[in-house]
Amino acid sequence: MTAFLSLRTRYENLGNEIINTLLIRELCRRGRVVGLGSGVPGWYLESIRAGLGRLSERLTVVPRRRQFALAILKAGLREPGSLIFTSRGDVSNPRSNYRRDVYLYALQRLPGMNLALVGASFDTISPSKAWLLRAAQRRGGAISVRDSRSRLLLAGAGVGAPLVPDLAFLLPTTEPKAGPRRLALFMPRRRATIPVDKVAGIVAHSADVLRSRGLEPAIAWQSGQDASFCRALARAAGLPVATPSERTVGRLPAMEKLYRESAIVLSNRLHALLIAAANGALPVALLEPEETRVRGIFEDAGWADLVTDARAVPDLERLAGHRFAREGAGPAFADAAERIRCYLDRVVGQPDRQPECDG
Repeated sequence: MTAFLSLRTRYENLGNEIINTLLIRELCRRGRVVGLGSGVPGWYLESIRAGLGRLSERLTVVPRRRQFALAILKAGLREPGSLIFTSRGDVSNPRSNYRRDVYLYALQRLPGMNLALVGASFDTISPSKAWLLRAAQRRGGAISVRDSRSRLLLAGAGVGAPLVPDLAFLLPTTEPKAGPRRLALFMPRRRATIPVDKVAGIVAHSADVLRSRGLEPAIAWQSGQDASFCRALARAAGLPVATPSERTVGRLPAMEKLYRESAIVLSNRLHALLIAAANGALPVALLEPEETRVRGIFEDAGWADLVTDARAVPDLERLAGHRFAREGAGPAFADAAERIRCYLDRVVGQPDRQPECDG
């Protein structure tokens, strides 16, 4: 069995690097992985391999699309149980892409090849994607989604998909009180519907409350897509900028260090919140009503009361007393990680070290 996936992604987003590395690591524990490396920066490939450690020996990076397609064809004809893992993260798109989806449909017609989907959310689904997923399901494809809202959406499109949590739940966790925690990080994703000055007013008011608690509020970002917005917000709110995430090898340890110095992280970026939670910071999701993706994942993790209205000053008194301050992310992450590994055990195969698994 061989697992195939593309390494092409938004390289400025540390969250994408993390979920790709975590998935590849779990797949390498179970077999051979072939990744499409066409156009992928060398530093990104180096970072992925650094995250895999010795398991990187099981990852083959193919530099050309034609070579990648031939490898899929060969495995599909000769290696029963091989899988193509499609996009992780938010894959919502109301527009159909028949060229891509017909191509994926044709590949899974190979006798040994099936489609797999893990770590994905849908706010909308195009007709071509719904058609592809229904076809994959009929052929025994390993289709899953990472939140209950997406599962209901796919069910309405005729696709039954189990809930398998976000891949970031595979991260190891740190106790909430471990180490000095002086920072309070605002890490907003750029919003098209709220101007900077409106966000700045809310952030500045919240920063005053946080200072009264002995914390040091600052602006940071985890994706380069948010850099210009966050710099403008820092100027408008009169806050310093903490060390941002950069496009380079070793950026994860640098961001983890920042998170371990933070008592609270307020954001509407899912992986900023989950990586912060793994490192012991209180994750507060600042969401608009239409931001259902993060909301759904927090609800499924039992953290619905860590979601607050992006247009209002958070009730920091209530949030400071949340049970996360006592328990940390450990229980939620342990449960989610077990469910992810059980899914992979079923659809890919057992790793060298076999966890107990229901179903």
